[in-house]
Amino acid sequence: MIDRFSWIAIYPEIVLLVMACVIALVDLLDKSQRRMPAYILSVLTLLGVAALTGMYASGGQTIYGFNGLVVSDPMANWLKCFAALAVLVGFVYGRTYVLERGMLRGAEWYVLNLLSLLGGFVLISANNFLLIYLGLECLTLASYALVALRRDHTVSVDAAMKYFVLGAMASPVPLAPAVAFMVSSPLTSPQEYVWSVGLFGPAFATTFFGAAIAVGLIGGGAAWWLERHGLLAGQARLATPTPDGGCDTGCQTDAVA
Repeated sequence: MIDRFSWIAIYPEIVLLVMACVIALVDLLDKSQRRMPAYILSVLTLLGVAALTGMYASGGQTIYGFNGLVVSDPMANWLKCFAALAVLVGFVYGRTYVLERGMLRGAEWYVLNLLSLLGGFVLISANNFLLIYLGLECLTLASYALVALRRDHTVSVDAAMKYFVLGAMASPVPLAPAVAFMVSSPLTSPQEYVWSVGLFGPAFATTFFGAAIAVGLIGGGAAWWLERHGLLAGQARLATPTPDGGCDTGCQTDAVA
């Protein structure tokens, strides 16, 4: 059941998402090199989110929303407050660094950091394993782009590509069958396991619980077996080219592939 308390529990996340979109749109009208409007809006957003989460934490109330998917309690809100302040400090001290290296060609630095913080907020408030997975993906996807933000720097772009490929192999490949099965599994939440026991009996609920774990282990084992036998060799492009046309670590792997 989605009631007004569900929306109250995720007000900080809503503010972050809306302001990230607003900053991206405002930046379309700003042609200056220093991107002051985006910087000011980002700082104000973080101050507002920190104040909102601090107010929630001071109230001492615990709110469950969206049928128990998210929880807003004092501990979670204090963590969100300090996370927002940490990103704010990074904006203030890191702005000169990114300006000197030509990384402020747009407001991507601010927007991606806000989206990464949004993923952290989802992780903090998650009361369900699937929501933890979604928050982690939101955080890491923004991090991929942040690594490559220095577009004229070869090492940064190369690192971002490796980060993206390795991240893609590490999360969706082994977890895809498990996540597809877990959507209807009691493994997603202890409450669902208790409800399944009450509705279908302990035998069925426990078997379903074990089957979800088994699917995850089988998916991870299959990915390990493929990598072990060289079927995934060279997919991450880990070989580093050298000026003489050769390559460093990983040459043999790519040659075999």
